[in-house]
Amino acid sequence: MSFVLAWLTFVLVERPIRVQRRGRVSVALAVGLSILGAAGLGTYALRGFPDRFDIDVRALTPEPRRNHLCPDEFRLHRLFNYCKGTQSAPPAAIVLGDSRAQSVYDGVADTLGARHSLTLLARGGCPPILGGDLHYLNQQGCKEVWDSFVKYVEEAKPRLVVLVGGGIHLLDPADARLEKTSDFATQEDAFKYGLRELIMAVGRTSRVVYIRPLPYFETAPSCFLRPISLPGNQCSPTIQRSALEAEMASFDRILYELQDEIPRLQLVDGIAALCDAMSCSQTLPSGELMYADHIHLSSAGGRHFARSSGLIDLIEEELGRTLPAADITTEVSTQDPKG
Repeated sequence: MSFVLAWLTFVLVERPIRVQRRGRVSVALAVGLSILGAAGLGTYALRGFPDRFDIDVRALTPEPRRNHLCPDEFRLHRLFNYCKGTQSAPPAAIVLGDSRAQSVYDGVADTLGARHSLTLLARGGCPPILGGDLHYLNQQGCKEVWDSFVKYVEEAKPRLVVLVGGGIHLLDPADARLEKTSDFATQEDAFKYGLRELIMAVGRTSRVVYIRPLPYFETAPSCFLRPISLPGNQCSPTIQRSALEAEMASFDRILYELQDEIPRLQLVDGIAALCDAMSCSQTLPSGELMYADHIHLSSAGGRHFARSSGLIDLIEEELGRTLPAADITTEVSTQDPKG
């Protein structure tokens, strides 16, 4: 159809105009192009016509990564690409992580942002571990990012720190690299040490909540939302829960070992919150899209997770209770981080 229409346009419109030598033809063309250009710029400035999309497609529009309540020290720094706040007061709770932290923060802020000062600090591709021995193959600067996050937590002293991001693929040699100078024999050892170091560091001033990795998929919702699919496309909005949990077995073992070592560490189960007994889906029972792509929750998904996981209740309970006079570090395990 494109080739046929292009040929007809060339034969019936472009070629007849090209042979015209009158000035008014040139003026008419210039005016027409100016109108089209102005219409294009106006459409771009208005971000298109969102109403032309169904609610499913509109759910794929990402939320802003920053706002004016981003802490001053992170506002202009290029290393930190997710930075938001709900109030100008010092943060009572901070959400830290990689790019997946944004939807969790947005889901919590949607409910609690008017009552509590919440802050989001995140860097895409930098899961929560402290130390530079282990990182994704093409990712740089993560050590500096997490050193800065920990320093900010030590200064701000929030009541609660929520760690999001997982980093399950850091255990896969095809996706991540353990530096040759590392003291650790395996990527699992390096990851466990880095996560323990981070939890212990932020736990000196704050209660720590760790979001167990959220379900991830092979394809994005944009794949199965298309009314016509090309032959061979394997688009599915669901994944078997048992298969996902099998892939996360090594990661979960590390988490549960750390929970035994650090009694105050609170784990929130992302799979239990977003999956039923048999499968995990990219859509809610209402039909709303829970995912914006194959790994990131949509705004609706973030709100659903914040409620169904109990994270909102947990944060509300922590921020509403009266702190004891004793330093919070007395409730954190003092075990040697190196074991």
